[in-house]
Amino acid sequence: MSKPIVVFSTLYPAEVGKQRELDNTLKIIQSSKKYWNEFDVVVEAGSAYEESCGKVLDALQERFPKVAERSEIVHCPFELTHEMTERRGHEISFSKRFLMERQVEKKAPDRYLVFIDSDVLIDFEFIRAGLLKLFDQPKSFVQIPYVLRDVDATPPDQLGAFIVPTRFLDKGSAETMYQTAYTENGKLKRIGAPDCRLVRYFLRSLGLKKIRLDDCMTQHFDVEKIAIYDHGTIRRKSWR
Repeated sequence: MSKPIVVFSTLYPAEVGKQRELDNTLKIIQSSKKYWNEFDVVVEAGSAYEESCGKVLDALQERFPKVAERSEIVHCPFELTHEMTERRGHEISFSKRFLMERQVEKKAPDRYLVFIDSDVLIDFEFIRAGLLKLFDQPKSFVQIPYVLRDVDATPPDQLGAFIVPTRFLDKGSAETMYQTAYTENGKLKRIGAPDCRLVRYFLRSLGLKKIRLDDCMTQHFDVEKIAIYDHGTIRRKSWR
């Protein structure tokens, strides 16, 4: 019997390393090694910046060649237009939609998408715990809590870290993540954050149950500080 496929996905910024993005990915994959007898782990991530894609792929090939053989770091072809209200919001939403579209094309009954924002670190033992919950409750998805940078809170619809069985994904899951509207002055704004939209307007519409993985530890890196969620408690510390 084939092993479940665990697809680790994330989106990398222009400067990989400023908030531990590459280190976080390598640590997550390193922590998954003890579970390779249970799961096939691959990385299918991307960036709107080709240089970042190259750095991540080079590091994977050096550290985890067997994983790198089956993995891909794709360039998300975002183009800023003069009518957009800002770059960052549109870039993130476009790119996450682009990555989701690729997952829709590859969806399979035994394939699980694990998306973790690149500035968030979690040990694979907690990802495994979430996967086991999904095996017991098939019509569900897992939300992994982490602390916001500026507020000591983990909002109920926050979904920058999640696990979802890809069999539930379709064209609508990708389209939901990036939608836009014009402002009164004719500028194009994005409507909501892509991950929150995925929860509110797609996964909930399917009637999926949300499993919140409260018994875990996550670290959310800022430029100098880490916001730590530790089994329900919150703390902060410096990392530089």
